[in-house]
Amino acid sequence: MNEEERNLAAISHLGAILPIFGLGLVFISFLSRKEKSPSLQFQLLQAFVFQFIELLFVVLMVVLYLIGIFGSLIFSTFLPQTGQPFLSAIFPLIVSIFFFAGIFVFIAFSGIAAFTLFSGKEFEYPFLSIFIKKHLKKEEKEA
Repeated sequence: MNEEERNLAAISHLGAILPIFGLGLVFISFLSRKEKSPSLQFQLLQAFVFQFIELLFVVLMVVLYLIGIFGSLIFSTFLPQTGQPFLSAIFPLIVSIFFFAGIFVFIAFSGIAAFTLFSGKEFEYPFLSIFIKKHLKKEEKEA
């Protein structure tokens, strides 16, 4: 990868800071630069899949949080004497802790990826890169 491609790949990895906008940035970059170089294609695809997983994580956490809030309202309305207020207060808190810890992990990994690419080295996410490489190899064989 040349310096321009490396910088584009690093910036696309940093898109995990803003999940939806970063995903759009990576998607547009992937479509416009798909045929440039295989390593850039791999980095952009890796960033896209990573940020898509981050978006799914955010949606899951929001759904769990809403289930915790509205579930506690329903339980406190229909079953007021069950000791539910403690559980209903703690579940949204636990979901919030997992949410912020997960977001921190996603941002930290994307920062490490960008720093590694800015320093001139290739970066591969653990586990994710294995699946992407298999997909790209299968795509090459079919073409």
